[in-house]
Order: sequence, then C-alpha cells, then structure tokens
Amino acid sequence: MPIDLETLIQNRSEVDGEDGTALRRASRMLNASVLGSGILPVQLTTGEGTSIDVSVSTGGLHGAGTTATVHQVVDAATDRMRIEAREMPVGRSRNQPPGATLARIRSGRAALADGYERTFRAIVERRAEVRAILSAAPDISSRHIVRATRSYSLLLTEMRRPRPLRSGIDRDHLLRHLWTRVEEHPADAALVEAEERALWRLDVPLFSTRMDARTLIADDEEAGPQRFARSTREDVLDRLARLTLDDLPESLRLVDESVLAATATPDGDDDARDDARGRQATDATASPARAPKVDDDALREAARGQARILLDSAILGRDDATWIGVSSSLDSSGLEYRPAGPTLYDGLAGIAFAATHAHGVLPGLGLDDLAGRAMHAVTAILDDWTRGLIDLPVGAYSGATGLLHALAHHDARVGGDGHRDLRAAAVRRLGEVAHEDPHLDVMAGVAGACAVVAGLPEGATEAGGHALRALAGRLMSTAVEVEGGALVWETGAERARLGGFSHGASGVGWALARTAGVLGDDAIADAAVRALRFDDALFDPSRRRWRDARPEARSAAGSFPRTGATARPASRWHARTRPRRSTDRTSSSSPSSARARRRRTRSPPTTPCATGPSATSSPCAARPDAPASTPGSRSSATARCSASSAPARAAVCPRG
Repeated sequence: MPIDLETLIQNRSEVDGEDGTALRRASRMLNASVLGSGILPVQLTTGEGTSIDVSVSTGGLHGAGTTATVHQVVDAATDRMRIEAREMPVGRSRNQPPGATLARIRSGRAALADGYERTFRAIVERRAEVRAILSAAPDISSRHIVRATRSYSLLLTEMRRPRPLRSGIDRDHLLRHLWTRVEEHPADAALVEAEERALWRLDVPLFSTRMDARTLIADDEEAGPQRFARSTREDVLDRLARLTLDDLPESLRLVDESVLAATATPDGDDDARDDARGRQATDATASPARAPKVDDDALREAARGQARILLDSAILGRDDATWIGVSSSLDSSGLEYRPAGPTLYDGLAGIAFAATHAHGVLPGLGLDDLAGRAMHAVTAILDDWTRGLIDLPVGAYSGATGLLHALAHHDARVGGDGHRDLRAAAVRRLGEVAHEDPHLDVMAGVAGACAVVAGLPEGATEAGGHALRALAGRLMSTAVEVEGGALVWETGAERARLGGFSHGASGVGWALARTAGVLGDDAIADAAVRALRFDDALFDPSRRRWRDARPEARSAAGSFPRTGATARPASRWHARTRPRRSTDRTSSSSPSSARARRRRTRSPPTTPCATGPSATSSPCAARPDAPASTPGSRSSATARCSASSAPARAAVCPRG
C-alpha cells in the first residue's frame, strides 16, 4: 500500500524541544495525532475574510469556499503594474474519490474511522514485521518539517505587498517573527538564519535529515548540529514500540469530530436540513415554551460537572493553559477542530471569564489557577495588539475589547490591579484605531468596543472619553437613516441592513446608550433610541418573534431566528435604564445628524440577522491573512492559524 514517507518519518526528539507553552504542546499533540497528515478536514485563512479547506477529504467541497481572495500582480510589465486583491477560483482536491460531496463525507465518516481502526490494529498486531522493514531501510534522506508550510507562505505573501517591497526595514520587521523562538530555543539561531535565506529568495525553507543522523540540514549545510536526541530511525522505532490500543479511542474521536465540524453546513448535513424544516413548521404555530424550574442545588451540581470537564481537558504549559475542541472558524464560515483562540466568544478570554466567575461560586476546585493560566496568554496577545504588533478587530466578542473585558473582570475578582497600565494603554489604542476598523457591530466591531469601554473604570478617564467619542463618532458617521427616522448600519459585501443584537441595530443602539450614559451626550443618546427603533418593523406580533431576513435566509419564506429572542428586548431595557438627557431628534446642527440625513433612503431592504453570539452566519472580522493553497496539499493538523509576535500569543500552526 502507498505510504506518505514524510508523515511516517518525522523525528520528534528535538533536544531543545521542551513544551514551554500550552499552545505549543497542543500543536504537538495534534501533529502526533490522526489529524497530522492533512487527510482529515483542515481550513486555511486566505485573507479578506475568506478561507478554504485544504484537506484531502473535504477540500474544495464547500460551496462558499470555491473562491479565495489573494494578492496578485496586475498588468505586469506595464505602467499600470500594481498589486490587487483578486478573487481566484479554488479547485477541488485532486485525490478525492469520484462523486465526493460534503454529505457523502459526513455520512461516510464511520467508514473512514473503520479503515483507520483496521490499519491501526494491523500495525499493532504485526508490529514486529513493520519494525523489521523500518530497521532494514537504507539511510535515506527525508524532509523534516520545522514550521507549518502555511506560516512561510504567509510571510512570502506579506513580503510581496507594496510596503515591504519598497522598504527593507519593513521586510526585516516581517521576518523578525521567525526569531521569536530563539528566545526560548537559543540553539535555533542557525535554523532561523537558514529560513531567512530561503525567504529572501522567495522560496519556502526546506530542511532534511537522514535516517541514521541527528543533524538537521538546510542548503546542504548543517542548520542544527546534534539537534535531535535520537536518530530518525531510532525515534520512529520508539514511537512504534509505544503504540497501544489504548490510543485508538482518542484517534477515532478526532476522526468523527473533525468531519462533523467541517460538514456542519446546509449542503453537508441532510439531517439538519430536515430538522430545520420541521422546526419552521412548528414555529409557525407554537407559542414560546416556559422555562423549566430548576433548583439552586441542581444548577450548582451541573456547574461543578462542567468545571471538572474544563479542568480535566486543560492542556497546561509552564504558565498558561489551552484547550482543543470544535470552535467557530476564524472567518465565521463554519466550525473547526483546533486549539482555542484568544476571543471572548469561544476562546481563552471567554474561558478565563467563566472560570473567574465560577471560582467565586465553586471555590477549592482550582478554577482560580486555571483562569490565571488562560489570562496569561490573553494578556500577552492584548499587549501585542496595544503596541501595534498584531492586528485584531476591536469588537466585544471576537476582538480586542473582549480580551480587555475579560482582563478587567479577572483583575477585579482575582488578580488585583496589576494590569492597570495595560488596560489604560488598550483604551488609548482604541481611540487611535476607531476610524480604521471596518466592522461596526457588537460581535466584532466598533459597537462592541463602545459597550466594553463604557463599562470600565477607564471609560470615565480623559483617555476613555476620547476613545468613546472616537468610537461613537465612527458609528454615527456611518449610520443610514431610513423611514421613520430609524438608524441602521450596512454590513458585508451585500451591504445588508441587519436587525438584532450581535450584528444589528439593536446591539449598536444598546452600545450607544451605554456610551451616552458615560459621556452625557444628547446626540449619542438620540442615535441610540433611533437605532433601537429599527427592529420595530421586523417584529411579527402574531408570532411574537422578529423576522430573520439575513441574505442567506431570504429563500426561506417566513423564517424566524432561533437565537436572540431575549437579546432584542434586553438591549432596549438596558438602554432605557441608562441615564440620558434627551431622546428628542438630534438638532439640525449636529454633524452626525446631517450625515445621516444625507444618506437617507426611502425603502430599505430590512435584513435582520439572527441574534446572540451563537449565530453562525455572523459577518465577523477578517483575521490576519494567509495565502491560498491547493486543496489536498500538506498542511497542519489544526484547522487554521494566524501569525503573531510570539508563539504563546496567538494560535500556532502545528507542523505540516
């Protein structure tokens, strides 16, 4: 049978390879797992909020991933030569079975697991024969993967953009990301120098080693003398000897969960489609169900059980912690199986926030230590963003202010006031970048930043007031006035006008109300009320629900969102309990009012969005870009990663 030699023969006995951070350990765990070969679903961010699946199993099968945004030289060798972002078609993987679809892959995941299990058991049962083959193999040379190929591709893409092409200083600034590992691994200096030489040639660095050697080779020279504790042959034979049937259940779980995550789409899940039709039919006539009564002891015991799961599944580093599981994709297009990201919504900031709060209810379990470990990485990422070293959206759930909110909560409950300077610096940074962020909603954008800063002690400072005015000014200058004087904000390529809390006018109105309460600003308070008014036209009194008219839901007549039923009225209640001096229409002298009137339209296409952070179709912020890749090409075990200034500070891709 054909064997991927590069996957089989990887020396993992690095002498300077101690697991310093939790993320590095999680990456190595995934690389050593069944996900490490790139056969199972793997996603890759391609910039401008787009992504593609580069795996063998599902690469190119997603309808939404048939194109990717990449940067290309246009009109080469002419006076008009330039670099532009272009939508390029993404083909299917060339080594998929005929007739492959997401639905077939999903329904056939049991066959994938069965094939893996039979091969696994065969290797264990015939271990002696496999050992004999490996022992008798010649002293061949094989590629050794130091970093994910996508990490190098990201740097190459960035190096070809106009600014780095014009400035050697900017190119050096990009390449300094390679040197972050030298701080913890000084012996890697020669390796990083070899990486730089290859990248300056606009090539992907290539490293190799021999079966019976402990040395790493690059450009026919030693890049890591005695880098490995054992030879490649010794390391592979050692892993073979340690392979047991006890490892099988975890591998089978990874097969199942990774496929389920990648195919959790309308064209991949027939069962979900049928279930959704049934829910729509039921929703048309059903009244809202009453919440069941649950006593405090039962709730406390349920929370204790969840806390144990969190504690038992944590991957600990020296100072931090992370978790591996199914998360929202970084461009909100679906689900992925990967280490937790930094966000409040479904990442480390959210886990730290929950663990911090739970420690007050369930002391003695160690949740305070777990929260501190999670906040270690969150604080480092927020510090990098504050100093302009990495890019993040500013929003509350999926952006920098979500990290700031979690940090402030942790400091107030557990950590004292040790991060006061960092919180103040983050607020100042928000005032500087308020006009740059293209996202306006609570989830990932400016409205979320308003809400967070308004609730912090720093919001009452001079710097906080400046940041709030800059953020609110951004919202008011981009508002669109519609019939009845309501305000709404356009989002996405379709310029959809959304209702609801997470991405729509209700959430923006709530955030503006909080801001007006801190600043005592009548114009902002008036804009808040007018924003909350937008959802009135979307409410169906006969069904006691708001209509779901997102672009992807337009084909479903009478569609109503399953989430956000409480968020809309809650946003109104919170807004109306905020102090404000006036709810009258903004005076004609207000610049923001004049801008809104100039943008007034007669018959806006009302496009409410499913509310609540659980909405899977959120137009969340674009993350740090990575270049496109061909489906089926080698990639890492995690679903997607972004570059950052330090291994501990952002999702690090496993090797591959």
